[in-house]
Amino acid sequence: MTDATSNPGRDALPSPVAAVIAPCSSRKSLRPPTAARAMSLPSSRQAELEAAWSERLTTLETVGPARDLYSGRGFGLAHKAAEVSNAPLYVASAGLGLVASDAAVPAYGVTVSGSGPESLRPRVEGTFDPKAWWRSICDGPYATSLTAVIEARPVGVLAVALTKAYASMLGDALAYLGDSVPRLRIVGASLGSALPRALKPYLMPYDDRLDTRIPGTRADFAQRALFHFVTVVVTDAPQGDADAHGSLVREALAPLDRPDRPRRAGRSDEEIVSIIAHRHATGAPIRLHDLRREEGVACEQSRFVRLREIAIAQRST
Repeated sequence: MTDATSNPGRDALPSPVAAVIAPCSSRKSLRPPTAARAMSLPSSRQAELEAAWSERLTTLETVGPARDLYSGRGFGLAHKAAEVSNAPLYVASAGLGLVASDAAVPAYGVTVSGSGPESLRPRVEGTFDPKAWWRSICDGPYATSLTAVIEARPVGVLAVALTKAYASMLGDALAYLGDSVPRLRIVGASLGSALPRALKPYLMPYDDRLDTRIPGTRADFAQRALFHFVTVVVTDAPQGDADAHGSLVREALAPLDRPDRPRRAGRSDEEIVSIIAHRHATGAPIRLHDLRREEGVACEQSRFVRLREIAIAQRST
């Protein structure tokens, strides 16, 4: 099989990948203004929160193309996957909807995960419905419809990388693509329970054996699987259907061992903030690597960045 790190190159034939879709990154090149963060929205019922955010979007100034706003390894891999596939990249954003990577967008801070200042969940009175939120932002000024993505390139697969949070948001929208659903190839970690039944045949069977082939963190698993899929699987079977592509994924993972993972304790946000603050106070600023290895604490990168900001802010007050 083709090595996952190789570039298949570009030729005159249409790309077997029609488009690449990947979640946005919590790491951004610009810090969003307070008015562009979830914390600035009033606590209310979800419908009212949706209306407030939709109105807020009309007031924000754009800062440049989406591809320049997002940073971090995961987004870099998604961008590279699109580039080597000669396919357009679309970013699934909890704040903007589905955005073309070359579209001008504002800096913003909105997520459907966690409980920090950029999380929507603490702002919602009652139960948060991620599918309803996605429908609302897909009508926003920066969003592109899935139908438009499909019609722009009517041939080829749509390679979609998702986290569980984004699978919960986008699942129904993807399932409603009708005759185009068989074009989907969905990658990510443990997505089965978050996706509608109709999409299960198009979920590629990646698991943590991928870490042996392309090392990384849980936070960038979907993007690593995406990169492997477009550079190895699609390269080996450019006209393959979902069954053929799934078989190639299994073949690629079969000889690999599952990595040994150290057991780390789960801690609350408050406990992790306390650990970070203590380390800073003793003159030994802590990195995520230190938190995991030295403190034995389980924490994802985006969560660590958010909690470190809280710890630093608390020290300055």
